[in-house]
Amino acid sequence: MTKVEGLHTLVRTYCIDAIAFWKKEYAEKRTGSDFPEYTYSDSDYNLFPRYNALDAILKGIELLVPTEYRDFKTLKKDIIEVALENETAFTNNPDNDIEEKAIKEERVKFKAYVESLKESDVKDIEPLPLRRRLKTNEKMTVRQMLHEVWGYDGDYWEPLGKKSPKETVFLLSKYITDGDRLFIKELLAKKGGKHLYEVNETGDDYETDLESISSFYQDHEVMYFDETYKWAIYGSHEETITFGGEWLINSIKERFKDRPELINSWN
Repeated sequence: MTKVEGLHTLVRTYCIDAIAFWKKEYAEKRTGSDFPEYTYSDSDYNLFPRYNALDAILKGIELLVPTEYRDFKTLKKDIIEVALENETAFTNNPDNDIEEKAIKEERVKFKAYVESLKESDVKDIEPLPLRRRLKTNEKMTVRQMLHEVWGYDGDYWEPLGKKSPKETVFLLSKYITDGDRLFIKELLAKKGGKHLYEVNETGDDYETDLESISSFYQDHEVMYFDETYKWAIYGSHEETITFGGEWLINSIKERFKDRPELINSWN
């Protein structure tokens, strides 16, 4: 790993760890009401906006490709710029002064962290799975191809929305064992699909890798496929996992030949 790749990995790790920390803090310390209406206390407004701010920062960082850089300081400068400028629906219109202050504090802390990093800090960095956010023109091209080949328009897909021009099969996520997930992952690896695309309902589409699809579902509707568009895997809020592509469907049917009742069943 080069120094610029190490720097990019370090700041991604910072965000991932901080997001997990603040989500845990919010889950454990939330004091707002859940019923009859979900509301936030002042204390809550000092917690959850922090992981939203860090998520926006991370999404900005994920637009950058470290291999396009040679200079450590230039990448640091661009990381700070793109991270602090990036907004999401959860950060661009704070509800009150407490939320606004929490968001600003996380941005200030992030900037100070990146500014403090030196080239000597990026030795022996553990790599992270590939996760590069697609630029607007890439996203439009990928989504257009996905629509032409699979009928996916960004809304519900099979079996929730009958849109695929080709055969698909689905399973309920609860019936897919860890062994099944490993089997599917190894199956895709044999096809040479190391780099994949992820298109999801948030609109933040990615170039990613096999490590990212081990769970098939990441808190939002998501579609995985590769540059051939010959197969697709779709995960939904309704806990369905749908498979498209002749070779993939045949492999799933073979894997579940002793559990045929689970294929295309809502039970």
